[in-house]
Amino acid sequence: MDTRAKRVEAYHLYRGRTGKFVVHVERSPDWWAVDAEGKPAGWRGWVGVGDVRYGSVPKESTLEVVDTLEQLRDKVPLELFEMAERAARQPAVEDLDI
Repeated sequence: MDTRAKRVEAYHLYRGRTGKFVVHVERSPDWWAVDAEGKPAGWRGWVGVGDVRYGSVPKESTLEVVDTLEQLRDKVPLELFEMAERAARQPAVEDLDI
């Protein structure tokens, strides 16, 4: 999970059957209030006192598929990339038909 200002980004990383990486990112909605001078409205924005303007960004999700670890590097936070890199070095799990 990554936070920027008041917006939250949640990263989900999967590895497909063919070895490709699937990155799913969910971004929370965000809103803001500014006064007539363009400064953050603070408590006045919460109660609607004075000349207050509001803006927002809706919630969004993205899904992207990449072929290699190198392509994944710029798509996710460094900590998540390092975990994926370590996991990719582990031997593949083999399902036994028993």
